[in-house]
This record gives sequence, structure tokens and C-alpha cells, in this order.
Amino acid sequence: MLKERDILDLYFIRQSGTDVFKVDNQLIFNKIKSGILVSPDLIENLKKNCQLLQDDAFGRSDDDIHRLILVEINNERYENFKDLLYGKLKEICKMGKI
Repeated sequence: MLKERDILDLYFIRQSGTDVFKVDNQLIFNKIKSGILVSPDLIENLKKNCQLLQDDAFGRSDDDIHRLILVEINNERYENFKDLLYGKLKEICKMGKI
């Protein structure tokens, strides 16, 4: 499962100049499929996460990322980033009909 701190890491990577949204969805999907080969029980977790994405409940978390960071972030930009990320993840879910 993608944790809030993972999303924050991706946000900071993008802020540093690497566009994480340019990564090919097929490459990401292939990586997920290879993970399922190693750990077949991963498929249930993926199905659950894809359903949460479809229900717009994926980002609901008790994680308070603000206690984890040492720099100030723009909350509006961060929320916009998450919206874009969730859209990309939804596209990947549709690829495998997970």
C-alpha cells in the first residue's frame, strides 16, 4: 500500500525537477505484475487499493505528514500533486482491470 510518506517522497522528487508523471504506465504495470509473481498475495492488496482509488477513498489517512517534514510545503500544491498522482494510479489500475 502506498503510504502518505511515499506520496510525500514523490512530491519532493517532482519538486526537485524530475517529473514522476512522465514514467510510462506500462513500465509501472509490468513492475507490479513482476511483484505479484514473487508475492501472489499482493494481488488482493492491489485490488483493495484500486477500489479505494475508484471510491475516492485512497488518500484518507491518519498519517500526519507535517510532523515528518523539516521543510514547509505548499499544501495546495501538495493536494494538487496528489490528485494528479491518484489519476495516474487509476489509469494503471484500469490497465490490468485490477
